[in-house]
Amino acid sequence: SAIELRKRIHRIVIFGGEIYDKTKAFIRVVELGSLTKAAKELGYSQPGISYMLNTLEEERDRSEEHTSELQSRSAI
Repeated sequence: SAIELRKRIHRIVIFGGEIYDKTKAFIRVVELGSLTKAAKELGYSQPGISYMLNTLEEERDRSEEHTSELQSRSAI
């Protein structure tokens, strides 16, 4: 239904925004060489930036696991 489609799109947009924020934080940490400097520049606490990077890494790991699972299934 159209309502369900809108809900799914909304979830994707919100999730995509979170990924964007986490990726932006990661890039600034690398560029500045400091969690503290990146946090200050982006308006987050240092533990907040650290949490964002940890969850970004977890999401990447889940994505890699999912990709491996799909590849295994297609090889059968």
